[in-house]
Amino acid sequence: MQFVWLANGFRHIALTSIVILQPGGRPGFFNMESEEAYRVKKVTFYERECRILCQSENGPCPLLAIMNLLLLRGKLSLSASAISTGAATVEEVVTSLATMLLDVAAPSEAMRSNHEQNVADAVDCLANLQVGLDVNIRFTGCTDMEYTKELIVFDLLGIEMLHGWLLDPQDRETAAAIGKTTYNQLMERLIESKTAEAPQRPQPQHGNATEGSEQAAAEEVAAEESNGEASAPAAEGPEEVLADEKLAEAEEEFEEMERTHSELIRDGALIDDFLAETSTQLTYFGLAELHREIKEGQGVVFFRNNHYSVLHKYRGQLYNLVTDVGYCREVDIVWERLDEVEGDSDFYSGQFNKFVPHAQRPAQRPPEGTVVTGSPVVNGTAVAVRGTPVDAQCDADAALAQRLHQEELQQEQRARAAHEQKLRADQAAQQRAQKARADQAAQQRAQQQAILAARKKEAEEKKKKDSCALM
Repeated sequence: MQFVWLANGFRHIALTSIVILQPGGRPGFFNMESEEAYRVKKVTFYERECRILCQSENGPCPLLAIMNLLLLRGKLSLSASAISTGAATVEEVVTSLATMLLDVAAPSEAMRSNHEQNVADAVDCLANLQVGLDVNIRFTGCTDMEYTKELIVFDLLGIEMLHGWLLDPQDRETAAAIGKTTYNQLMERLIESKTAEAPQRPQPQHGNATEGSEQAAAEEVAAEESNGEASAPAAEGPEEVLADEKLAEAEEEFEEMERTHSELIRDGALIDDFLAETSTQLTYFGLAELHREIKEGQGVVFFRNNHYSVLHKYRGQLYNLVTDVGYCREVDIVWERLDEVEGDSDFYSGQFNKFVPHAQRPAQRPPEGTVVTGSPVVNGTAVAVRGTPVDAQCDADAALAQRLHQEELQQEQRARAAHEQKLRADQAAQQRAQKARADQAAQQRAQQQAILAARKKEAEEKKKKDSCALM
């Protein structure tokens, strides 16, 4: 798919890439030829039937979250081909979002040029959103994060992205240690605290001339004392005074360095504890702030553990959209309630009714007058079997039909039990995937720490070499 900017607006041409002629004639390209596709799931949302996309592989994919939120809002719809085949290609998703971006009007004529540039940048970023998004959060608010050009896509589409990895201001020590730093800055400070060396107390250093004069003065005092003569203490020379002043200044610098080092070590320990205690990247204070930030009936994109999902508020509760492909065939599992930081929660339907496993649902008896396959036929008319035990004197064909019906019910119950077991296995797999994402995030933090430590070591070695070269 290709979009070209003309004098009177964007026009669509059927090709296999997106081209934006940005102001000044600079083109931006990205290729959309990909075999990856998203499974389509039909759900009910506020009494309205719509489609969402499911993800077959674990990954960040903010593109999927954006698309699903717009599908639930009714701003976008899937093509007839995607609905009939049950799959939407990446090309179709990107094309739909690009078309919507190009239809966004400028706020005013004066801002048209800047708006066109923003649209061009946003469309250029769509391909990158398929694989991930670099989000550098701050721990002070749900919307606090470092702004990057990829976030232009969210702004133009009217989508808010939130996170719940917040520090509790009542924990004043940790709040003071972290402050308004971003995640990347926090990791740098943590590495600095782990690699910092304790300052060394300065030692008095005197020159040879000073040492000689001190020795001569000592010998003179000893000689006078041996003769029984008392003498006044000798006044310090200018060299001794200068050395004492330098030593006092060095002592003050050492005390300041020692205070700074102690604060760094203390802050590093607080930061390390905070990261360990909030490894799920969601705190109870953050959960409370999400409740406060999100309005009733509002949907946002939720960032957690390097993953993006749709978060919706219904009757004062928060629900995450379930997009794992393992639940694609289960129409009664659409939402997962977000009320715990550890991930143990319940599933809900598209109408926000709590999901009841099939094995726990009461058995449904056939209604009165229901004709069951295999029912006896009398004078060419099928006789209804009501699902009640057949009297011993009933016709043998009716008894057989009743038995066959009971076997069908048992088979259906076994099939539902197997399906429910698969759902539990899929839920366990999803929880393992969440843990894997958390472990991956921890591994990334460790790698960042190692890289920062190596860079700091190289900088220190270079500084030492430069100092030696100057000497």
